[in-house]
Amino acid sequence: MRSKQTNRQPSGVVVLGMHRSGTSAFAGILAKAGLFAGADADLLPAASDNPAGFFERFDVKDLNNELMAELGGAWDNPPSRQAVLEQAPVWRARVEKVLEDMAEDAGGRPLVLKDPRMGLLLPAWLPALGDRFALVLVHRNPLEVAMSLHKRDGQPVHVALALWQLYCAEMLDGLAGQRVWFARYESLLQSPAQHTSALIDGLKGRLAFGAGEAGAGGGINAGAEAATFVVGELRHQRVAPTGADIEQVLTGGQLALWRWLCQLPEGWVTLDAPRKLRSQPKEALASASESYARKQAPAPNVRGVLRLARHHYHVGGLPQVAKRAANEALRLARRR
Repeated sequence: MRSKQTNRQPSGVVVLGMHRSGTSAFAGILAKAGLFAGADADLLPAASDNPAGFFERFDVKDLNNELMAELGGAWDNPPSRQAVLEQAPVWRARVEKVLEDMAEDAGGRPLVLKDPRMGLLLPAWLPALGDRFALVLVHRNPLEVAMSLHKRDGQPVHVALALWQLYCAEMLDGLAGQRVWFARYESLLQSPAQHTSALIDGLKGRLAFGAGEAGAGGGINAGAEAATFVVGELRHQRVAPTGADIEQVLTGGQLALWRWLCQLPEGWVTLDAPRKLRSQPKEALASASESYARKQAPAPNVRGVLRLARHHYHVGGLPQVAKRAANEALRLARRR
């Protein structure tokens, strides 16, 4: 039987970041270094878009999905910040239960916990994590993130950028004043051994464990060994970080946010973003909500197509009817 002390006092590292920003790579490095992400049966299996694995536990992902659903939200339809703040105290017991289950499974090893959804629910997670967990915040070029989401989910690029802005704003607000390890995905891929060693050395000092001291399982390994997890070919979307494209595609608010993140040094930093960048962006929230609503709408049927035809006949005559009817017929055929 595992000790109650282990059950009550889980510790380790939490990897935070937007979806498709490289959080799986950093969580994988830490798992390779000896931290416990979970048994294979408890982790999301690898997929074609992430063949090396996600290092996300089903129970953590399911809990975060449940919490957001209770507020009418989802990972791609973030709930309002105020709603999360009001509900967070009610959720704390459920969050602590998941952490206790992880600690029991780990058998004394420090944990590595990763799910991008946590970035939207920090008011529920941070009180339960306390000061026993180090926080790693991963940043990636927002255009690469958006292109990756578009390729995986068909997400329109402007919606993916709105989601990137929403996630970053929630994390910067929730982590305001916190000491975090700030890491760039691009830097990791350019120099895996160097950045992996720096990360592990920094975490050893923060969590006061070293080689052979992490409990059952053998401790924290050297950065060079953990760096073998990183495979540069997994980076499918590449955008020059200072390219003209990013200046043209991002909104003013997104551009200001990206520039502020770009000036942060890598390593331990205390986050203190300007209030304007930490505010939940209303336009981005509306864009994500509208896109989510369209995805949830039922597929059109023949009766609906005929109603549209009548409408467009009154608006634009027979040419408009033919054009719209053809478009709707194509949509129906593709959905069958």
